[in-house]
Amino acid sequence: MIKAIGKLNFDIENLSDSDDKKLLIKALNDIDSGKQEINVGDAGTTMRFLCAYLSCRENKTFILTGSDRMKERPIRELADSLNAIGANITYLEKQGYPPVKIQGKKIETNKISVNANVSSQFVSSILLVSPTFKNGCTIKLNGEIVSAPYITMTIELMRSFGIEINCDDHTINVKPGTYSSKTNSFYNESDWSAASYFYCALALGSFEKVELKGLLQNSIQADSKIVDIFNGLGISSNFETNSVIVSKENKNAKHFSFDFTDCPDIAQTLAVTCLGLGITADLTGLKTLKIKETDRIIALKNELKKFGAIVEITPNSLHIKGYNTVNKNKEILVNTYNDHRMAMSFASLKFIYPNMVIENKEVVSKSFPKFWEQFSKLS
Repeated sequence: MIKAIGKLNFDIENLSDSDDKKLLIKALNDIDSGKQEINVGDAGTTMRFLCAYLSCRENKTFILTGSDRMKERPIRELADSLNAIGANITYLEKQGYPPVKIQGKKIETNKISVNANVSSQFVSSILLVSPTFKNGCTIKLNGEIVSAPYITMTIELMRSFGIEINCDDHTINVKPGTYSSKTNSFYNESDWSAASYFYCALALGSFEKVELKGLLQNSIQADSKIVDIFNGLGISSNFETNSVIVSKENKNAKHFSFDFTDCPDIAQTLAVTCLGLGITADLTGLKTLKIKETDRIIALKNELKKFGAIVEITPNSLHIKGYNTVNKNKEILVNTYNDHRMAMSFASLKFIYPNMVIENKEVVSKSFPKFWEQFSKLS
């Protein structure tokens, strides 16, 4: 997005080969080639980021659409915030949801209010384009800020490309400016969300150690929190140059409790880890999971119960209260609900339930096409 907005030319090293990345690049190429209907498929981040990006494409009109599931994922908070500062976004089907018609305009208003309690991507979307506004932008974040580290990550990346930003509590002030790059390449750190599945595998498998490459100790990614989280579950992390060695320790946890407001994408991983370890758990701060690829709270409850978990849920939490006995050799089908993280989170239960089957395994291509290839290396 920064390359496109700033019209920059530099290489991105260690770039993901995920479906989401491919859909974003295709969409940006379609925009540059003059296409007016942009289809982002299942890529939620792309939908949110392009909503703001296209709003600033002066004198251009676009239709922004996606898959059937995308049309069920709300975008009102972002669209209404953009319309309030002069954008022209209208809904073509269901009010508050894609597809939308966007008539690009020059944005001159320099103050915007965003409800930050639905998705951090709404905030990041506006942040990325805000330096192009004539007078910059002051962004007021209303309500509880969910996934706050993702907003911080966006700000730090923008600063690294020459944008001046000041933050104070619930206010972000972005100075008008132009993205610039001092080098011909940018190293993209590997994904801590993806790393979480191998932490889970180590916790549940019989092997003692695994090396994960491309991860940094002082990461700005929200999901790097797994280092601390899994330490409490008997998994230690030792960093080397451009990698982390993950090892087992003699530590037996009996209960797990964590608020995932800042890092909801690893909640599924931890729920499955607790199931595999046979411990009770209280997972809170989950309200954004309802608007992901599926309603992940309900999906988790359905699938955890197949392995004997006694589960209670609320709109914001999931609680594993105990377990009923399940034959380890039972054939269990795990439904993925077309959600990549359901497939990857439950994968490690194969070490305990050898006859488990995950349906639609290929769904991992959304974020980690080579997941099964890498997972097969574990023994």
